[in-house]
Amino acid sequence: MVSLENFGGFASVSSIPADYNLGGFEGIAIRVRGDGKRYKLTIKTDASFTGFTYQSPFNTVSGEWTVIYAAFKNFVASFRGSIKKDAEPIDAKK
Repeated sequence: MVSLENFGGFASVSSIPADYNLGGFEGIAIRVRGDGKRYKLTIKTDASFTGFTYQSPFNTVSGEWTVIYAAFKNFVASFRGSIKKDAEPIDAKK
């Protein structure tokens, strides 16, 4: 449940940093239970604090479980909330 009370509105789930080589795959799938809002799937390809994040937005359906498929070619590079058009595309091997 995401609440806007007390300046809220942010939700995050993270995995433990690890070496996931997804070079043989075209994308990633996640299963979510929706609330009708729009979210972004965010991936980092390095452990640095100042590195790019790669994001793919998705919509949810309120109260329904949905499998979201995000193709790596559709992820957009971002740095501190700003899209970086000159960044290299996501490298699924990293």
